[in-house]
Amino acid sequence: MEKETLNISLEDAQGVANGDYDNTVYEIVSNKITGKCRWTYRSEIIIKTLSDGRYWKDHYNTGATESQDEGPYEYGKPNFKEVFPKTIETVIYE
Repeated sequence: MEKETLNISLEDAQGVANGDYDNTVYEIVSNKITGKCRWTYRSEIIIKTLSDGRYWKDHYNTGATESQDEGPYEYGKPNFKEVFPKTIETVIYE
């Protein structure tokens, strides 16, 4: 089954990634750094559309130092794909 893609503008995607967005439309579920290279941080963001309760995931890059002036989606388009929450049980020992 092909996952659906969220139709979101570049401006809205940048706002969501920066935490400056219309919180009556989207809820940020997770926004975390998943990797780093010399000049760039790679982040994964998961959002929920409040109108239908669906979840969407995408990746974006930001500059890793003050010399790299790169914002979210500056060099790429948003490509949010639908994802589904899954509960996983974890055992820890104390």
